[in-house]
Amino acid sequence: MAIELMDDGTFDTVLRCDICREEFRYTYAMDLPDWPRSTEDAQIAQRTDEAAYDMFVTECIAETEADHICYSTANEGLAETGDWFDERGNRLRVIPADCITDCSSSGSVDGAVAYWLGVLAFSVPRERAIAYLQGFGAWPMESDDYDTGLLDMDDNDLASKVLWLACCDIRETGEWFGLQP
Repeated sequence: MAIELMDDGTFDTVLRCDICREEFRYTYAMDLPDWPRSTEDAQIAQRTDEAAYDMFVTECIAETEADHICYSTANEGLAETGDWFDERGNRLRVIPADCITDCSSSGSVDGAVAYWLGVLAFSVPRERAIAYLQGFGAWPMESDDYDTGLLDMDDNDLASKVLWLACCDIRETGEWFGLQP
C-alpha cells in the first residue's frame, strides 16, 4: 500500500486486494486542521509522531477497503475458503463490478472470462454447474459432431460458461443467486 499526500491536502491511496488481487485507488480527504498539508510536513509528522501517523494510515486503509467490493460483508471471511457456492448451489460471494462489465460486454468475451476466472479463483460444483447450464438448452449433454457435451467439458470450461452467464444475468437483471436450475 502507498499513501501519497496530494497538493490539495488529500491523501491518495493505492491498495492491492487480497481476494481478487486487483489494484484500486482511493482518495481520502483529511478534515483535521492541524494535519500536515504538504508531503514534506507529512514526512516530518511521520517521523515525529509515528503513533498518530500509523493511526491515520490504519483508518485510511479501513475506509478504502470498505469501499471495495471484495471487502463487503457479502464476501466477509470467504477469502480463506475460496468457496463460491454452498452445498445447494447458492451464491456465497459477490462478483466484482469490473468482472461483470468485462464478461458481459458485446462481442467475444472469452479472454475476459478466462482472466476473471483466474483472478477470482472462480470454481463451480460440477453436478450443479451441469444442471444449471442444461437449463439454458444451449449445450447438449453428450458430445456430437458440432458441440462438446456438458458431460465431456472439464471443470474450467463449465466454470467459464457459468461465470459468463452470471455476469450477463447481473448486467440484465441486477442479480444472480447462483447455480439454481
